[in-house]
Amino acid sequence: MITIRISGGSVRLNYNNLNNLNPIGYTIFNNTADTINARDNYWFTVDTNVIAQKIYDFEDDSTKGRVNYRPFLNGPLGTEDKRFSFDAKYSLSKIYPNPAKRYFTVRDLFGACRLWTYRIRIYDVTGKVIREEKITGSKTEKILLDGIKNGIYFVQVNDEMTKVKLIVIK
Repeated sequence: MITIRISGGSVRLNYNNLNNLNPIGYTIFNNTADTINARDNYWFTVDTNVIAQKIYDFEDDSTKGRVNYRPFLNGPLGTEDKRFSFDAKYSLSKIYPNPAKRYFTVRDLFGACRLWTYRIRIYDVTGKVIREEKITGSKTEKILLDGIKNGIYFVQVNDEMTKVKLIVIK
């Protein structure tokens, strides 16, 4: 069973609740050589392995185009703004320890190109930036949590939509 079959033309699928009720079928089947923009959708999961299994594209047949689904929503549309992903593949390779006490370490920033400058932001649950750090040319960086209380926060690198959940327990 296929929910959306793309057979031609330039297609964008953004800001949708995509739920294929058949667990063995594809939600998006890209039958073209074109790359499909399917960002900012809710897939009824935040597990990137499950989402990838719901897509038929270049990963299944190298003659087909890719389906770009990141960033994706972590909750259904029609509630509050959910526009971020806990998948860290494109922004942060690792944040540890998590939960953190006095600091956390960010490792492998965007492949660790030594010429880049990174801006790391820490957000509280209301979306307010509570800390911003600039880092230049570092593969691994410790971010001190001085003045940050116990709670749940989100970490973002540069202006990427990907944010990673960080728990602080002191």
